[in-house]
Amino acid sequence: MAASTHSPVTPLTDAEKNSLLDFSRPGGKTGRMAWNALVAEIKSARDGQYPPDWHPMVIRGKLFDEQNLPSPRCDDLSDVDPDETAFIEKLRSEGFKVIDLGSDGPLPFYAR
Repeated sequence: MAASTHSPVTPLTDAEKNSLLDFSRPGGKTGRMAWNALVAEIKSARDGQYPPDWHPMVIRGKLFDEQNLPSPRCDDLSDVDPDETAFIEKLRSEGFKVIDLGSDGPLPFYAR
């Protein structure tokens, strides 16, 4: 059997963590397009896979909690479709975090 040529999927690097944290810092990055570009870059470095620590660090918010920063979330729903707004509010009422990155609206990532 031939040895695998794929390198193992690595956790988030410090540089990637800092880039993600920029979305929670005052005056930091905003916007879904900027977030999507960063996520694509992170996944591209791992042959299209999320880092193994993505869920606890980003989706569950551990990365942001460790820095005493708020998780990027949706607080302004003024430009969101009314049906999506109702869905987002239902998720919030059930204890989910709704990740948002500025004026582009909420991301399709929801975590408790």
